[in-house]
Amino acid sequence: MNTATERTHRPRDQREPAGLARPRAHDDPSLAELARQSPDGLARLTLDGYFTELTPAVERTLGWMPSVLQGRTLAELAHPADRELVDARLARLRAGADETPETDELVTVTMRARRVDARYRWLEVRLRAERDREGRVSGLVASLRDVDERLAAHQLERRRMSEYASLARVGQAIAAGLEGRELIRLVASEVLAALSPRAVMVYRADHDEGFASCESATTRDEEVEGSPPILGVPLDADSAVARAIRSGEAVTVDYRECATDFGAGLSVLWHGATAAPIEVDGEVWGALAVLRGHGDPPLAEGSDRYVGMAASMLGTALARVDA
Repeated sequence: MNTATERTHRPRDQREPAGLARPRAHDDPSLAELARQSPDGLARLTLDGYFTELTPAVERTLGWMPSVLQGRTLAELAHPADRELVDARLARLRAGADETPETDELVTVTMRARRVDARYRWLEVRLRAERDREGRVSGLVASLRDVDERLAAHQLERRRMSEYASLARVGQAIAAGLEGRELIRLVASEVLAALSPRAVMVYRADHDEGFASCESATTRDEEVEGSPPILGVPLDADSAVARAIRSGEAVTVDYRECATDFGAGLSVLWHGATAAPIEVDGEVWGALAVLRGHGDPPLAEGSDRYVGMAASMLGTALARVDA
């Protein structure tokens, strides 16, 4: 029986797994076994971080075919904000390349990795040196675990704790007698810190005039101050502020999708906004608005609820002052 025939009829459980199709004499056999059984992606890299081999699980997680990633670096795959951390971890492994195998370090980096659809997912990447039979470092071996859902749940919990803490500070200020513009500025500042939007505005509605004027503007960018969308909003407009005042409910609007000239004008400066009504003694006094600029990430799910709670607390405090 010739060699080709032997390879054709080789039992499946004795073949190298897909993605590690070019085994070498110094390959760690446990890596091949792990590739069969583990849902995590596995990869080999050079000391400089270039991918040389990847298992199919990487494609299931990120959508990239292993052949596409071969020759690219781990840092290229990372979100720009995470690349410095990735490079630092690789440098740490390179610095220990002259050590003995007993002192080899397992290095972990949690990074956002770019999917084939341009979205990012959080990965936990574990790297260690790979040595040949003579004990010399020949490269790196890595596992890539999808931790996106786990981190998303953790971040959601942290965000909610931050939001509750900010509302508690507002409640303490109200109890201490803070009122008027000082209270409005405090609420706006707390919302800005909790959600990190481009700007937080408090509008007061004049229902007789059909107009809402800006009482307070707290922004991340000084150039936003005094721009036309901040000065006032007609109550019949398709802005988030006007809709919240008309409906008495929290509203989120993507200004790029507005059909009117007013909405199109807002889209020049703002990507979108979430606004919640401020009610005083059962009447809509105005609105608390959170605005996002172009390039800003969308607000997290549930943020409209937080904006509504902040607006409700502000309305309660304003009612006490009017009384």
